[in-house]
Order: sequence, then C-alpha cells, then structure tokens
Amino acid sequence: MRRVIIFYELISREYDVCRKIKKKIEEMGGEAYVFSITFEWYDAVVLSKKTKIDFVLMPWMYTDHNYELVQPFIENNPNVKLGNFHHEEISSPAYESVLLPKSENAKNSMLHFVWTGTFAESLRLCGVKKENIFVIGNPRCDEGRTVNKTRLDLSQEYKLNVDKKWILYAETRDASPKLLASNKRDLLGLGITEAVYNQAVKYDVESLKKTIEQLHCLPDEFFDEYEIIYRPHPGHRANASIDQRVHVITDYSIYEWLNVAELYVTWQSTSIFESDLMGVVSFLHEPVNREDRFRVRGLVEYPKIIDLSDLIHVNIESAKSSQNRKMTYKKYLGECDGKSVRNVAEKVIDLIELPPQNYKVNYIGIRKYRLWKERIYEIITRVFVKLNILQHLHYPNTSYLRIRDIPYKKGNL
Repeated sequence: MRRVIIFYELISREYDVCRKIKKKIEEMGGEAYVFSITFEWYDAVVLSKKTKIDFVLMPWMYTDHNYELVQPFIENNPNVKLGNFHHEEISSPAYESVLLPKSENAKNSMLHFVWTGTFAESLRLCGVKKENIFVIGNPRCDEGRTVNKTRLDLSQEYKLNVDKKWILYAETRDASPKLLASNKRDLLGLGITEAVYNQAVKYDVESLKKTIEQLHCLPDEFFDEYEIIYRPHPGHRANASIDQRVHVITDYSIYEWLNVAELYVTWQSTSIFESDLMGVVSFLHEPVNREDRFRVRGLVEYPKIIDLSDLIHVNIESAKSSQNRKMTYKKYLGECDGKSVRNVAEKVIDLIELPPQNYKVNYIGIRKYRLWKERIYEIITRVFVKLNILQHLHYPNTSYLRIRDIPYKKGNL
C-alpha cells in the first residue's frame, strides 16, 4: 500500500482540496494523511517514523530553509518522493520571482504540480528540469462543482438579506504592523528588493484607506439594494474600522460565496479568475493609481471601478453576458474540467511507482535547533489553544496571526 502525506498552509484556501485528494488516493487503494505545515509538521514527522511514507506533497518550496522541513521524511525513507503543489502561480510582474524556487534542491529534488503550461515554462526557465514538471490543472477549481451551502443557509447564518444583491469583496491587503514586518522579512528573503516592497506596501496602505473611506461614504440607499460580504485574505485580519453595515466573513471556501454572489470586487486577488469561472460579474477596484508592474497579471482584462458607488450603475445581466463570452479565466487557471483532483491523485501514485529518470531527492539534513524549535512552537501553540489564551496573549505571534488556520482550534475545521 502506498502512503502519502499532504500538507496545507491555509484552511480556507487549501484544506478542502487536500481532503478531496486524500479521498481520491484512498479510493485508488492508497493511504493519505492531511496535516497543517504550520501547526502539525512534527506530527507528520512522528508518523513517518512509524510507517513508511512514499510521497510528501508540500504547499510550497522555495529555499533550502524550506527544504529542511522534508529532511526527516527522507531520513525515514530515502526513496520518498517529494512534490510541490504550487498553490500560488499568478502574481504581479514586480513579485513574479517570489513564486519561483531559488535553491537547486527546491528546483529539482521536488516534483512540481502546476496549473498551466505558462507557469511550467517559468519553472523551466528558472532551472527546473522539464521532466520534473506536471501540468495537472487547478484542483481548487474543482471545488466550484461541490459547494455545500445554499444562499438561504448563508443568509440565515450571517443575517444576510436573500432578496438583496450580494457583493463579495475579496481583500488582499492588511496594514497591521506585525504582519507587515513578517511579510517584509519573508519577501526580502525571496529576492524582492526593499524599494519594491516599500512601494507595494505604499499602494496597499493608500488604497486600503480609500476603500474604507468609500465604504463609509456609501449611502444607506445602497445597502437597501446590496449586501457587501467583505472577505479578508486567508491568514489576514480585517481592518477594525470597516463600516458596520458591511459583513466581515472569513468562513468557508471562497467557492461557497462565489456560488451565491451577484458581484465580485477586488484590489489584487487572483480569485477574480475563479469568480469569472463561476460566472460572477467581476470588477477590479482601483481607488488609487499604481504602476502596471504592481498589478497582478490579468486584472486589467476586467472592468475597473474607482469608487465602490460605481457599482450602483452596473447592469448585471449585460456585464455577465460580456464576461462569459471572453472566458478570461482559462488563460490563468488552465483547464477547469473538474478532473484536477483526480489528476493529482493519479499522478502522485504514478510517480511513486515510476519517477522521472534520474530523479533523486537530496538529503541535506535538518539542524537540531530547527527541529526542536518547530517542535516546541507546535507544543506551545497547542497548549495555548487548549487553555484558550492564545487570542489574549497574542503569542506565539505567527499562531495568533494564523489563528483561523489552526486545525485543532474549535470551529476552524
């Protein structure tokens, strides 16, 4: 029997997909285990000591610092295969290098699962061997075919008026100092210059301020016709000054909301392509001007609004007809035929049996300090969650910022 570990990072973005891949692998006669890379990594390491793990699927892999995390699995089974799921493949030109692996181990000790040939070519150009790249489509797109919540369900749970038009605002910005400091450290480590980072943050902060102002300026008559569902980016928190007439909701996969929304709006989220896929009329919201290099590729192909009040004048049926004819999403998400989850499961099993010629994982070991640091971090987080004091202490900081992604916190799964 073939055994697979699947790691996810963000519950709202990845967990459901990982769970479905696990189910598909088990239908094929294998065993699969799903773990949080942030909060259950050591649990997975312990499992690999007890039972032979044949494949480890990571949510990302960029540097040798990341690559250290797979070393215990190589130590426990030198023939293990390693995969990089590449959950993020679309960015602005200024940030494109962030999505690409930097070290040789991250490039060619990993087997790369990607949505489109476009990103596959970017990987090849940065040094990944062609035979280590597999175009399997975007498994998250399969979620749109299996939503569980009806409009009535969500209206009752969140006190939304079913008779109004629902606007989903997909947020990507968060100006909280702790998160900015953490992001800066990570992004500079992935090759972004400080000047580029500072300019991107400036655009985010200025546009977020404008967005909040615009929400407050919307007349009550607007809310007589519309409900605004404001969805913070996974792992982020909503600004505390958001207008109280707006519903801030982080729960459930974004597909549950795309399935019931009439309009979708964003400043920078790649979920605009998934919105397009689901047939939701989609808009780019740019309350401040920015250089093209700081705008996510493909966003300019959607109609732009400067002020949220512009939505009052939208003819939804006409806009939907025009958008559906273009099918812009296909260029960025790849083929969305509902088969990507199965493709991943089948490819994982195939690669266990028959990896690419000359493919070999490189063992570099993991520093004892890193091993114990990760272990102690997980223990502290688990204890603080159990005692219900994490949200009061705000420590560990990463756990507090990612509190909605802790799998053993009640209500998260």
